[in-house]
Amino acid sequence: MPDTIFDFGIPTDGLESPWGRAQFVFGYNSKKIKAPPRSASELGAWIKMNPGKFTYPQPPDFIGTSFLKQLLIQLVDDKDALYQSSSNSDATHLLKPLWEWLNETHPFMWRNGTIFPSGSSHLLRLLGDGEIDIAMSFNPAEFAYAVEQEILSKEVKSFIFDKGSLANVHFVTIPFNATSPDAAKIVANFLLTPEAQVRKANIKFWGDPTVLDINKLPEEFKMNFRQLPVHQSMLSPEELQNIVPEPHPSWVEVIEEEWQKNYATE
Repeated sequence: MPDTIFDFGIPTDGLESPWGRAQFVFGYNSKKIKAPPRSASELGAWIKMNPGKFTYPQPPDFIGTSFLKQLLIQLVDDKDALYQSSSNSDATHLLKPLWEWLNETHPFMWRNGTIFPSGSSHLLRLLGDGEIDIAMSFNPAEFAYAVEQEILSKEVKSFIFDKGSLANVHFVTIPFNATSPDAAKIVANFLLTPEAQVRKANIKFWGDPTVLDINKLPEEFKMNFRQLPVHQSMLSPEELQNIVPEPHPSWVEVIEEEWQKNYATE
């Protein structure tokens, strides 16, 4: 599949082996929210109408930075510039809509934006404790897994923005100076077997989506994937089809540095 030959927009040139997919999703308390916000503008309006009920992990936490990238892709007009090096663009101009969105919503964040969760597990606890009503993850199965582990209530459901959800593929690679490269190749190959991929995709173990093209598998393995447990807190593959590729990795540093200047807390 074409997206398995790029790692954060950079060609892998055959130096990495894909083994899982990731996609940005939101989780929400469906008992309190009947129609979750489906765009950056709708989310901004919801935050202002529900002060203290939304937050995100403090960048450079991966989930926090991913949330900012998800917003940026929604808000900017020149999306093509995000898939080139940041040095090729006027970053100040391009990022302006993101900072405007944050400036408007920041005072209405959890604890008035004076503190941010340290990471994904902290964010899930806040959702589970009812301190916030919307959280986020880069694993579409995380909320279902958390419900199964009784970290979250069964009322928690998932959603993505209508115009697409940030997605990428994660890889394994073998260092040039690996002491046992042949053994490492065996492990990398095993991780791509249908047996390993279907177990990894099961929410009882992890819920990490497969990189295999299921339609190209023998019938017995197709059946194994079709029989994976479904969960009311997890979106279906059809609902997750509208994906947005990761921006060029150079934008991460630009976004995080500017965020630290304006919004970081001790």
